[in-house]
Amino acid sequence: MPQNKPLLVILLAEDNELNQFLINQVLSDWNMEVHTVLNGLEALQKIAEINFDLILMDMEMPLMDGYEAIRKIRLLDGINADLPIISLTAHSEDSEIEKCLAAGANAYVSKPFEPDELLQTIQQLTTGT
Repeated sequence: MPQNKPLLVILLAEDNELNQFLINQVLSDWNMEVHTVLNGLEALQKIAEINFDLILMDMEMPLMDGYEAIRKIRLLDGINADLPIISLTAHSEDSEIEKCLAAGANAYVSKPFEPDELLQTIQQLTTGT
């Protein structure tokens, strides 16, 4: 039986293995293709290779954190500069949310995340609904 084409191709930048597993499980259940990298530097390399529909960006990672990675993505030429980015962080204070959005994220989902909230945020950014 042929495999269904994924609804979306998503880049997950996340260094925590448990979070990687949980997010991959949830997104694959929704028929989304996920490519996982461990830090912002790898995220920049991966978006140069593959056309993604959306990025899920952990904000605290080694080598290059999510803040710097998002700022660098927003400076790119072409369609990648406008990729929807959802920041993922365990810090849910208003100042942290503002910091994520100021770096260039389109939206924010706190960890631990609720699967329905994540799906709703992804849908809002990719379909406008």
